[in-house]
Amino acid sequence: MSPREEFPTKELEGTPSNDIGVIRESMMNILKESNKKKIDKKWRTNEFLSQLRGEEDEHEEFIDEVSAIRQATRESIQSQHE
Repeated sequence: MSPREEFPTKELEGTPSNDIGVIRESMMNILKESNKKKIDKKWRTNEFLSQLRGEEDEHEEFIDEVSAIRQATRESIQSQHE
């Protein structure tokens, strides 16, 4: 067997090197950004659903108005024939 090669380990001992700090900071920024995106996605989804519900209410009001106009027209026509 060949003798084991030794490598300098100065940077690995003790406090973390600057590279590890940069990597950690980058990872934390990615996680924060990911959480913001999740919150934003939930907000946009809720906003979209509330708009859909609002549009449905507007359509129901429109349908009710049309029904009322039709009923009034029928009553008017019937009263003219009597």
